[in-house]
Amino acid sequence: MAETNQVKASADEAVSRMRLGPIGGTGLRTINGYVYEEAKQELRWPQSNRTFKLMSYDSTIKAANTALDVMIGKVKWKYEAPEDAPQASKDAADFLNYCMANMEQQTWREFINEVGSYRIFGYHVAEKIWSVVKTGKWKGKLKWKALATRSQDTIGKWTWDANDPDTLTGCVQDLSFVNSDITRYNTRLSGKTEIEIPRNKFLLFRYDPKKNNPMGNSPLLGCYIPWKQKTITEEYELIGLSRDLGGTIEIGVAAEYLAKAQENPAGNEAQVIATLKQNAADLHAGDSTFIMVPLAYDDKGNELFTFKLKGIDGSGKQFALNEVINRKQNEILTIYLADVLKMGQDKVGSYSLSDTKTNLMAMGIQYHLDIISDVINNDLVPQTLAMNGWYLESHEMPRIVYDDLEDQDRGEFAKALQQAAAVNMVLRTPDTLSHTAKILGFPGWEKIAEMSQAEVDELMTDNRTGAAGGMDEGLSNGDGSSTSKGADRSAANKSNK
Repeated sequence: MAETNQVKASADEAVSRMRLGPIGGTGLRTINGYVYEEAKQELRWPQSNRTFKLMSYDSTIKAANTALDVMIGKVKWKYEAPEDAPQASKDAADFLNYCMANMEQQTWREFINEVGSYRIFGYHVAEKIWSVVKTGKWKGKLKWKALATRSQDTIGKWTWDANDPDTLTGCVQDLSFVNSDITRYNTRLSGKTEIEIPRNKFLLFRYDPKKNNPMGNSPLLGCYIPWKQKTITEEYELIGLSRDLGGTIEIGVAAEYLAKAQENPAGNEAQVIATLKQNAADLHAGDSTFIMVPLAYDDKGNELFTFKLKGIDGSGKQFALNEVINRKQNEILTIYLADVLKMGQDKVGSYSLSDTKTNLMAMGIQYHLDIISDVINNDLVPQTLAMNGWYLESHEMPRIVYDDLEDQDRGEFAKALQQAAAVNMVLRTPDTLSHTAKILGFPGWEKIAEMSQAEVDELMTDNRTGAAGGMDEGLSNGDGSSTSKGADRSAANKSNK
């Protein structure tokens, strides 16, 4: 008994001494509110903004981002209350849909498109601006006037809670970074150059926020090395195309002339050789389009100087630069999960591979949609409802949802429906019939979901497919039928398998 009490006492003592608040920290490197996580200076703020902008102009990166923007832009959003939610939850969802459709300074689609900038810079800040509803059902409530972008060019400094260094309390916008805008905001700035925006006043979208970094991690970080290599290779390719040159520059100088240059480094001969070296270096780097070689001869009539390109006659190695560029393009698109954009351009690939790549890209798009919806559901929704007097339990809270990325393949769906119905695996319920009619494009599918089960049973006939009938006649497939000649005419129809 004494041993049991001792064990209990030790456990109680350990629990009572446990600190509930944080002890350690994430280890995020910051100096005076600025984040310094990246080792490369060109990838660290503020230089990173210029680097990422240059990278975003690249045709390969632009194509990947445009594809994502188009796919995300076509998605339809709406707020829904949970099933079996109370009326207050349904009313809240209706109000949120009203807010989404009645923003004053932007549309919802424009807002979603602006949010996509986090795929370039790693994060996006959208300030919540409110206005009062003047008329209608929701008169007197606060709605979103705009979810206004705060450019990454103006944000670099962040503020944290003094008692909890991992809790973000706001960001600081400095409009002096964009000088032309200072005069437009003189009234708001009141002589200051910085504006601090509290954390509860803005939405923060982040990509891959390691160590709870408010600036996230740009997807372009993984593209930086192949982009840099691709850019250099393209520059060399253009230089070669502009002059149709290849190989290594070779300048011949007579031995006696070289000897004089070495004997007197300040003499005319040494200066001429130094000039030739510089001209050759400029030509190789692309800073010059020609090289000037003096026509001079010795006493015997031999040339003192010669010029030629090694490699033109086959003695030099010529690399296929387009192969290097294509390889770097594939690396960039693979990082974006958008390498399906290259399918067919390299004269390789198959339908099955393309289908796999498309599904992988769809998963990547869904990941971005989930990032956006998580921020809205965990920040904008509860704050908006609380400001308007809705205090709901977490399981009653409306949530923003998005439609499927692409339409269901009707042929594949019909085939699966037929096969499932053949073995009585399709329920004839209003929900099932409404969903089926919607995918197949039948009119009036919305009304089917509102029907009762009795109405559905009366509406539906006893018609059924002939699937499984072939089995009764001893055939190897479900839709076949025996004939006098013993042939199975449906065997060639692969859809019956």
